[in-house]
Amino acid sequence: MRQHIKLTLSRFPHSKLAFLCVFLLLMFLLPRLLSWLSATDYQPGAVPSGLFQVAVSSHTGKPFELVSLQEARSPALAGRTLWTQAARFSEGGGIREAEVRIVAQSPQGTLIETIDSDDDLTLTSRYRVTAGRIEPVSLQTFSPGHVMSGILLAIALSKLLFFVLHTLKPLSMSQANAPQEKP
Repeated sequence: MRQHIKLTLSRFPHSKLAFLCVFLLLMFLLPRLLSWLSATDYQPGAVPSGLFQVAVSSHTGKPFELVSLQEARSPALAGRTLWTQAARFSEGGGIREAEVRIVAQSPQGTLIETIDSDDDLTLTSRYRVTAGRIEPVSLQTFSPGHVMSGILLAIALSKLLFFVLHTLKPLSMSQANAPQEKP
């Protein structure tokens, strides 16, 4: 029984099913890892990217609108207030979704996260609101570029992993079959 389990496990790293499982796992994890690694954290007083968005009250039928930080600070939006409530809406038949989340509330201010997602880009902006002031915290993007890069990396890493395992297998088999010296 023990020999049967050992033989089955020794063949598993080289099977096509194992390759497929490792590939799919990497294909799922690597795009998210690449997106997380490309996120930008802002120091206090730093000027954020033009992609950075904040939520403001809307004059249309939507609960809020996402605008760039530069636009939110412009005199053209002087009559609007910052949106500081959790809300979500969808438009265009679900092609574009926007969401505001309250991440944390403290004496230092309210930490807010906005997520603007459409069919080719997801922007996640975090900012702190203190007495009407906006302090950018971070910006993260997720795009098809992350997915394509993740797929290519998943293929390369899976192939490399199985090449290394295939190379090590004969070494372990030859050591297992080597005659044992008795003292």
